[in-house]
Amino acid sequence: MFSTKFYEKIKTVKKFLPLFCVFLTLLIFGSSLYAKAPRASEGEPESRHIFRLPYMEKGFYLRLSIPLEGSEVAFKKEPDFGDRKIIRGALPAAREEKEFLCFAWDVSEIKLYLDLNRNLDLTDDPSGVFQGQGKKYQQSFHNVRFKSINSQVPLHYHVTMSFSDYRIYGIPLRCVVNVRSGWQGDIGLYGRKWQLRVVDNLDGIIGPDDILTLRPYKEGHEEPVSFSSYDRLDPPKRIFFDGHDYDLGFGFEPGTGGSQLVATFTESPSPLGTLEMKGSHIRRLILREGKDRDSSLVLLDLPGNRVLVPARVYNKQRIFLDGGEIFRVLFASSRNEISVIQDKVTLLKLGIPLTHTVEMSRHGTELMLDYQLVGVGGERYVNYGKDFRNRPTFAIYRGKDKIGSGSFEYG
Repeated sequence: MFSTKFYEKIKTVKKFLPLFCVFLTLLIFGSSLYAKAPRASEGEPESRHIFRLPYMEKGFYLRLSIPLEGSEVAFKKEPDFGDRKIIRGALPAAREEKEFLCFAWDVSEIKLYLDLNRNLDLTDDPSGVFQGQGKKYQQSFHNVRFKSINSQVPLHYHVTMSFSDYRIYGIPLRCVVNVRSGWQGDIGLYGRKWQLRVVDNLDGIIGPDDILTLRPYKEGHEEPVSFSSYDRLDPPKRIFFDGHDYDLGFGFEPGTGGSQLVATFTESPSPLGTLEMKGSHIRRLILREGKDRDSSLVLLDLPGNRVLVPARVYNKQRIFLDGGEIFRVLFASSRNEISVIQDKVTLLKLGIPLTHTVEMSRHGTELMLDYQLVGVGGERYVNYGKDFRNRPTFAIYRGKDKIGSGSFEYG
């Protein structure tokens, strides 16, 4: 039924069929790569930047106020305290209550006993005994060190613990813990270097109750740009800075001299809108989205007149101005809502020019004068340079006669 030529054609096809399959496979694979290429600019597949921050024992500060009322701990075994005044409690230095760090405060001897191995025995922790300083109602213990046991990676902490017992005055019993340790390192993204610092509140989870700072380096400088302490942030889930949007994640790994913090910046671009700035001399602008403390943040350093930011609704701003040689840094906080719409321009009034204002109020026979430094958007600035040689002055006149003058106290 079929001719000889037909069979010859079939043989020819069979001969070149393997090569044809290879060509077809490469064609399909190449087409799939081409199809994915445009999606890369939209954040798919995501690009991750991973940085490991070493543990540092000093140079950080996070204050925790821990109430001790109703948190009495029953130890299985403890030193012979006799009839001395002993207050027992626990630090929330773990994710679960059963792993909290229990202690006994010997008020009479000004000593602190820590149950470092968490077995409710205070007699087998020789390195957990600390001599403090202070008086009957207020005592402090410095250079207190311990580890958490809430994960496979033990976390080191260095803290100062201060106890106060003023219950005779109706003040609740409490312990104030100042965390001195944390994690710090330099990170590099798109040719720029930043200093990243993180402090944990002892629970081993980096979240909104902790502290994060992200400070840029100037080219040729060995230290990052210095703001006031108010550039400390609640670690966000998402952060936009230097023109890039990232999902932010943290974990821990073993490291030399203590655990190291693993910070992961996963690129996840968002639709953008434009902020048009009316005002100048802004060193840093921090925008927060939503009311949750770990919601999205935008950091803008030395923004120009127009800057692209994610199209979101921001309900809180922090503004740092360049205060020159006298004031160094001027700081303001505002809760005005800013709605940035994709591909649209939003006007934002912040910064210089500044206006000196005085608000007056009467309290009995006294006239109170309250000085305020107000920005172009109505935001009120505070001077963190604290140069008391240049305090604002005032004069009071009755007609043309000067009847009083003075200067304003800081704060």
